[in-house]
Amino acid sequence: MDVILPPELEREIFEIAATEDKRTIPALLRVCHRAHNWIEPLLYRTLIISDYDDAELVALRSKSLEFKKRAVHHVFIEDNPNTRAHVHKLISQLSGIQTLALNGYASDELLLAIYNLLPRRLNVCAPLYNPSEWVRSTFACSCFFLVTHLEIFHDPMPSMEDYDWDDWSVLASLPSLTHLCLERHSVAELLPLFFEKCTQLAVLIVAFWNPSPETEAAEFVENVRVKDPRMVVMVFDAQFFKEDWQRGVRSGDDFWARADGFLAKKRDGKIQNSVYLVED
Repeated sequence: MDVILPPELEREIFEIAATEDKRTIPALLRVCHRAHNWIEPLLYRTLIISDYDDAELVALRSKSLEFKKRAVHHVFIEDNPNTRAHVHKLISQLSGIQTLALNGYASDELLLAIYNLLPRRLNVCAPLYNPSEWVRSTFACSCFFLVTHLEIFHDPMPSMEDYDWDDWSVLASLPSLTHLCLERHSVAELLPLFFEKCTQLAVLIVAFWNPSPETEAAEFVENVRVKDPRMVVMVFDAQFFKEDWQRGVRSGDDFWARADGFLAKKRDGKIQNSVYLVED
């Protein structure tokens, strides 16, 4: 006697199999028509965009706007000058994006494409010149009002005088922002104001990027003027940025989760309150 499963359970089984091992998706697509409809969007759930002519993107371009919205949730964009215009057009059509990482400077054209979206998690690189003014002009847009996790990375400016709270204060107006990661350059003098004005923050990560030795991060903790329980100091390796992002969208185990876990251990008394540097 054949066992007939309820459609909801059958679909869940297929989706678990596909998400556990993406390599099984081509075979699952051929099982039956209903399985194809369930599984095909999972092919595009997470996109790494580096070459616009990748077979995956070529296939996606032929899909309807409704399919793109339903299928694509997480996007990592590698900056490629040769394909920027095409990528901008595609991104503007992916209205279901929840997690977006821009590995390279976000051009004005790309930002205009993002203005049609409502991402929840955003990693973005500010320009080399006038990043402070760029932050003010960029994050005043209501499309960022749903952002909960925001990372802004950039090269240091010549003088701390170039970091103006009037520019950075726009981040305090983002109503959903609970997790913020900033370069040590931008927060060194403004840190007290971030903690005072961004009252909804649960975590503020001060980022040190290799090849900065961990001794610099330790010295920062030692000399910083304000020590708020929400502060976490972390040293990042740029070589593993993409891998960490992929692990985060796949299993939730990324640097945000490590920061949350670090603070949870402090609340439980497993780490002393005077410790702010994550030993990773």
